[in-house]
Order: sequence, then C-alpha cells, then structure tokens
Amino acid sequence: MTAGSLEDRVNTRLRSSRLRVTDVRVANLAGVPFRSSIVRVDTNQGLVG
Repeated sequence: MTAGSLEDRVNTRLRSSRLRVTDVRVANLAGVPFRSSIVRVDTNQGLVG
C-alpha cells in the first residue's frame, strides 16, 4: 500500500479530536527465542496500526 492511497482513505475533514480508538487486539507470540507481543489498534476513521 502506498502512502497516497492511505491518505485517500482517511477523512481529513474530521477534527483530530474526533479520532477515537475503536478496537485494540493483542497477540502474544509463543515459541520464539524472546517474549514478544503484537498490538493492533483500529480507529473510527479507518486507521489501523
């Protein structure tokens, strides 16, 4: 995915104060040589990271 396509999907007319976290998911990795977790955060504006 290119940066331009991500910017096209985000509603920039909304104020940043209206940005809300809608979901947080955590995956704990097992069987790796170190303890690690992956966190996914979803927002009401379609941003995921």
